[in-house]
Amino acid sequence: MLPGAQFAADDPRLAWVIQAPEPRIHFALNCAGRSCPPIGAYHTERIAPQLDLAARSFVGATTRFDGEVLTISQLFDWYARDFGGDEGVLRFVIAHLPDDEHRRAILARDAVDVAYAPYDWGLNTVGVKE
Repeated sequence: MLPGAQFAADDPRLAWVIQAPEPRIHFALNCAGRSCPPIGAYHTERIAPQLDLAARSFVGATTRFDGEVLTISQLFDWYARDFGGDEGVLRFVIAHLPDDEHRRAILARDAVDVAYAPYDWGLNTVGVKE
């Protein structure tokens, strides 16, 4: 992401700019790398629950808590601003974790150390027929 304004104040393309980022979009539009969320088809009439499912599935599959450190996808570091900064990232991840003992352990702590998992840019070919 480039710093600063991308368009001049009178640029007609501003009409198409999303003012408030929708952080769940990161789990729907991606590069198809091994560390990326799975690619899916989305329908306008069901987009909100589909984006919720994509976010919950990705967070649940890629987040680890060892009792001390919460390890999350590097996507959250790169796009932290879209989630409301570091605190917003943590709130988003916790809100999208399954309601299990790991989530409850995280919620019981005053603070949680966060680490980012290495990102695998290799092509995700799971389910692809050759």
